[in-house]
Amino acid sequence: LDIFYWEDNKSSLLEILKSSYPVFLFGLVYTSFNLLLTKNPPEQNRNAEQKFIAGILISFWAGITEEIAFRWILFLSAIATIQILDWVLGGFLFGNGLTYLIYTNVLIPVADWATFRQLTEYLYNSSGWAIGAAILSTNGKFRDGHAYQGLIGWINAWFFGMFMYKVVWECGLLCGIIVHVVYDLIIFTLLFIDRKVEYFRGNR
Repeated sequence: LDIFYWEDNKSSLLEILKSSYPVFLFGLVYTSFNLLLTKNPPEQNRNAEQKFIAGILISFWAGITEEIAFRWILFLSAIATIQILDWVLGGFLFGNGLTYLIYTNVLIPVADWATFRQLTEYLYNSSGWAIGAAILSTNGKFRDGHAYQGLIGWINAWFFGMFMYKVVWECGLLCGIIVHVVYDLIIFTLLFIDRKVEYFRGNR
């Protein structure tokens, strides 16, 4: 299983950044739309610069820690734990258990359809069904970690996480970190611009 993510695998960083434009564009449009419908507390507008600096730090922190955690450490551990769980849930009797049946007959096919077959080779990995199951399991945790963003943010986090798996498998963990950081920086830049606009319009 070729999962040594610290090295470039198939695509260059520049190619990955170019191909990531739909995700960046969605983040830009979605965030802009939300900002148009909301009004910031005056305190946020008065401290727009400080919050922007904090946002930059958060972008790097989230990009580094979340990619290492979800796309590497938790993913690798999930491969083992999912197979152990499957063994407990009937695998020791029938070869494949309930976990295998649920992932291979329901969750993986639905996820493959929802991601427009862009991750088929990873979800149906030649190294075994547990690879695709581990992707979905860890991405579910990533999605749930963004539940505070509301239903749309929760759904967006799932799709973003799946896209990040594609990035990491095709370019490497470092590429994944950079793409994640860029995405978050776009969001915090929009927040900064919105706060400054509201400040100059008198919401201070």
